[in-house]
Amino acid sequence: MLLLVPAAMLVFLAMVALVIDAATMFLAERQLADLAAATAQDAVRALDVPEYYASGAIRVDRDAAARRMRDLRVDFERHAVVDDVACVLDTRPARAVASCRGRAHPILAQIWGGSNGVEIAATESARAALG
Repeated sequence: MLLLVPAAMLVFLAMVALVIDAATMFLAERQLADLAAATAQDAVRALDVPEYYASGAIRVDRDAAARRMRDLRVDFERHAVVDDVACVLDTRPARAVASCRGRAHPILAQIWGGSNGVEIAATESARAALG
């Protein structure tokens, strides 16, 4: 019976490691989804004001949206568990769609080696509205 205690500890440690890996991957997915949502929301806030006053049309200023996307990505890379992040922003007249991709690294894969991480992706959209 006493011989089973070390085996039970090894099984317990393996289960803890799997839980930590799952939590790390979930955190990476949530962070990437948050980046995509923030990018889309900031893009629709970058309204083309001269166009709105001239014609009343709600249009997204593509240059301002691209600047905001770059700023968000720089801030994101400082604190995230995701590497190699790339975002694409599709702006339409009153809508923005942000698609982000990145690579997350599970902790166990780093210990065992041979893994280049897991590719993850997220897409979020936002609509511009007055009022």
